[in-house]
Amino acid sequence: MSGNAKKITVNCGTTHVSVSVFSEQAGSLVAEKLVVEELVYNYAEEDEWAAAAVGALSGIFKALKLKGPATVIAPGHLLLTKNVKVPQVEASRQQQIIEFEAGEKFPFPLKELVWGSQIISTDGVEAEVVLFALRRENAERFAAQLIRAGITPEIILPSTILDYQAHCFLNGEETENVLIANVGARTTNLTFVTPDGFSIQNFAVGGNFLTQAIADSLGKPFPAAERLKVNYFSNAVDLAENDPHALKIQENAHAFCRRLGQEITRRIVNQKRENAKGAPTKILLTGRGSLLPGLSEALAESQRLPVEYFEPTVPVRVGPDVDSGYFDAVRFQLSEVIGSASELLSLPFPQVNLLPPQIASELAFSKKKPFFIASAALFAIAPWPLFFGLLDANAALAASGKALKAETATLQERQKTIESLEKKNAPAAAFVSMLDGVLASRGEWNAFLADVQSRIDALQAPRVSEDGEKTFSSHRHIWVESLDVARAASVPAAATDEFDGNENAAEPVVRTTVSLKLRLLIPEVDGAKPEHNAAAFNA
Repeated sequence: MSGNAKKITVNCGTTHVSVSVFSEQAGSLVAEKLVVEELVYNYAEEDEWAAAAVGALSGIFKALKLKGPATVIAPGHLLLTKNVKVPQVEASRQQQIIEFEAGEKFPFPLKELVWGSQIISTDGVEAEVVLFALRRENAERFAAQLIRAGITPEIILPSTILDYQAHCFLNGEETENVLIANVGARTTNLTFVTPDGFSIQNFAVGGNFLTQAIADSLGKPFPAAERLKVNYFSNAVDLAENDPHALKIQENAHAFCRRLGQEITRRIVNQKRENAKGAPTKILLTGRGSLLPGLSEALAESQRLPVEYFEPTVPVRVGPDVDSGYFDAVRFQLSEVIGSASELLSLPFPQVNLLPPQIASELAFSKKKPFFIASAALFAIAPWPLFFGLLDANAALAASGKALKAETATLQERQKTIESLEKKNAPAAAFVSMLDGVLASRGEWNAFLADVQSRIDALQAPRVSEDGEKTFSSHRHIWVESLDVARAASVPAAATDEFDGNENAAEPVVRTTVSLKLRLLIPEVDGAKPEHNAAAFNA
């Protein structure tokens, strides 16, 4: 992972829970936050565990103000663990074989389980596979409780696989055969580490086994026996050596050590049977149950192997928000936590996830909810600018309509005024039209007047006889007394006969009539001359 990456780990033990935040800095693990809290419930009642664990975890998350996805470590007492060997074939075929073996090994149908597998070793011919499972109803109920408490379980890891991860973190490429014995409250988990890999075995003997034995021998309820056991071995209560309670406790403690040694011996024998080279050369103890006084000595004697305590917390740096004394006091409860945090160092990490698929899908969808909500909000908001734009445009159009109506009213008033003026100016317009006609026909008038003038001149011209004698007519003194012009429209006769109401019918023809009144002066009248008699004059 990248530098300064952080990981929230939730460890769900039988008698305690822990919440930790680790980061990677310069290739080292740094414990930035850590809280370990004891669970308050009757350890003999398994059904009370989930509510107690979730309640404690909720309080820790609120106190630490933690948010974000967390890795949840499932306790050993809820896990089903089986080891199988499958042929080393292609991955898809091998997975089918593993699924078949899981259906055969687990005591429940696979549809009732959330299960996963991890290849832990191979010799090229066969691969050793460890199978992990949780009852589906338990896993779904617990995951739902965590989510309601404000905790987002991104992955659920089996606790039994994490001691090996912690060993790899602490020892790297060490090839020594060792047995890690994690003694818990209800179960003991054994991890056999070899150069070729590791294998896991567990059995239902833990600290509660000793508590129940004390309760039975002293006739006390389980919670009272648990308090007595813890107070006695932590020296919180001082009992005389010959005190009956002390004797019973010591007796049951020795019996517990013997029973634990027998179970470990049986598993070591099985390990040797499966792998002749897999016998451990030493035993590493961890878990709070391993702190029982005299246990390490009893195991060293019964197994004839050196026994040491497994402390993967040694190379871990403690951040400023974690008290180093507190960290040291709870170190034997942190092996699984360190194994989970080692993922930050890019070490090989198990790919097992026991989070129910339905819960995983819901969480994946919930991560996308903000984007969906934002998209929905954008879609909801998107029409509003257009809507407001349309409102503005509508308002502008309304204002423009009002302006146009006002302008139309003004123009209509002007039109009425113009029509009124047209009516008043109709006579003047007719006169102007007449003048326009006169102006248009001025050339014709010039020709007409010139013709009249030429005719008058012809009347006044002298006559020349054959002998060349000029004789002046008596009409030589002629002038125009008056000239009247009359214009009238008339429809051609042919057009009148053919008129059928068609708009294209012939238009009326304007006829101009010119009346000339001439006067002439006769200087002398000779009645003897024929042109001077009345008949000639009238002609």
